[in-house]
Amino acid sequence: MVNWVTNRVNKASFQDALYQQLWSKLGTEGDTYVLLDNNATIVAGGGLNATPYNLARFGMMMINDGKLNNKQIIPQNVIQKLEKGGSIHAFDMGSESDGVVFPKGEWSYRGQWWVKHTKDQEAIVAIGIHGQWIYLDINHKIAIIKQSSQPLSKDDTLNGLDLNAFYSIVNHLN
Repeated sequence: MVNWVTNRVNKASFQDALYQQLWSKLGTEGDTYVLLDNNATIVAGGGLNATPYNLARFGMMMINDGKLNNKQIIPQNVIQKLEKGGSIHAFDMGSESDGVVFPKGEWSYRGQWWVKHTKDQEAIVAIGIHGQWIYLDINHKIAIIKQSSQPLSKDDTLNGLDLNAFYSIVNHLN
């Protein structure tokens, strides 16, 4: 669905729009790949493969209100809407809101991002399969990139450990 909407709105393929409107403005290096489905159609809702360096540049732009090197790449109001998140109540009613990863009352979801609302731990998070993370601490302006090849595509125990590691890194740096 994300791919289809992107194609219609931009009159360009997802990968071309991604490069022209975002990646080229970040000063990324090397190639970035996207996942294809069984019909060789781009899966735009996940499956982005990029270097940690390029993801870190993206993360720094996100935590600086859409700016990188004094250039506004994504409008500030778009970033602020993502950071605000969605309805915590609606999220709590869903299947993801329990256990060690997303305890009730702390998280929401908006625009392909998980949003943590806990005081002093506010963050926006992109989570990929097999332990891939972009963790962006909003208040402390810290971007953490984790690339991984965990055996399971989703592992709540390891994801909980990852989150605790991110919290520890942020606390240590502050």
